[in-house]
Amino acid sequence: MPCPNAASILLIDDNPGDALLLGEAIEDENRSITLHVASSVDDGIGLLIGTGKSGVRLLPTIILLDLHMPGKDGKDFLRYRKERAELLRIRVVMLSSSTRQIDVDDCLRLGADHYQVKPINWAGYQTLTVFLRQFWNETE
Repeated sequence: MPCPNAASILLIDDNPGDALLLGEAIEDENRSITLHVASSVDDGIGLLIGTGKSGVRLLPTIILLDLHMPGKDGKDFLRYRKERAELLRIRVVMLSSSTRQIDVDDCLRLGADHYQVKPINWAGYQTLTVFLRQFWNETE
């Protein structure tokens, strides 16, 4: 049974430090948003299709997706998502340290809704949460 979360974000990122900082910034900005974290594309897909540890299918409003990860990367996830209508309803924001225009263009061509460069400090994470709140409001 899907678990519709009125206020949830799924972060798919292999860097636990980024996940920790984002979680703290989201908590400071809006305590009603739940952040779910998957450390790989496969773990993220497992949460979305209900094959994760809990067996519950997560339906977040936004997926934050790292581009470069070991094994399957963000582009692999975008290709997977394109083939599944139920995942196309979930907005995807790429969150990458890459500033290369070819990466931005590839991700948008593959179906990402937005491309955001990863913050490099606490103020950047706070700015990111403000952006996410605004982006979130556009999805409602």
